[in-house]
Amino acid sequence: MSRQDYVPRDESTLAQWADNLATTANMSTNANAMGWGSSGSNVATAASAIATAVHSKDVARQAYLATVAAQDTIIGNSLGFIRPMVAQGKTLPTATEAIQQTLGVWGTEIDFDAQTYKAVIRAVLAVGNGTLQIKFAKALGELDAVNLYSRKVGATTWTMVCTMVRSPFLCHVNLTTPGQPENLELRVRGVVGNDEVGLFSDVVAVTVS
Repeated sequence: MSRQDYVPRDESTLAQWADNLATTANMSTNANAMGWGSSGSNVATAASAIATAVHSKDVARQAYLATVAAQDTIIGNSLGFIRPMVAQGKTLPTATEAIQQTLGVWGTEIDFDAQTYKAVIRAVLAVGNGTLQIKFAKALGELDAVNLYSRKVGATTWTMVCTMVRSPFLCHVNLTTPGQPENLELRVRGVVGNDEVGLFSDVVAVTVS
């Protein structure tokens, strides 16, 4: 009968396993029984390094997510100030097309058809703990948001994960086994008001852990 690998895949469990090995490998009874002898201390040091690395990864991950969230807030608040100012300025007769183009606030005319528009995923980054950073298109402002759907590779049923209102957006995916990597497929569909519109995006594959 085969046995499951003794090294845990879940990082929180991996840290606990490494801490235990770091302590017990230094015990002469255990080290001698395994034939390690004085090398038991080297095994303990390696295990301790794993535990430290896992902890450092978690700290770095949380810091990254906090930084991204803070910068997203700055971007959102700043745009929330700029857009009304631009909208008010556009009502003035002095705000000619030339002036607006110089400022970069003229905008590009598009033919947006809510029935045929195909949503777009620009990039996906798995940042850990089941969290994805997703960049997507909003049809030059014609969309209010996009809905994200996911499924396991090989599955047929899609599950809605979250509604994303700005790009990039951090979204959490519920894994079957927390901490264990899963191969998922993602797609998005545009939202105007409370309704989904247009076509689903192309499917993007990603490994999430």
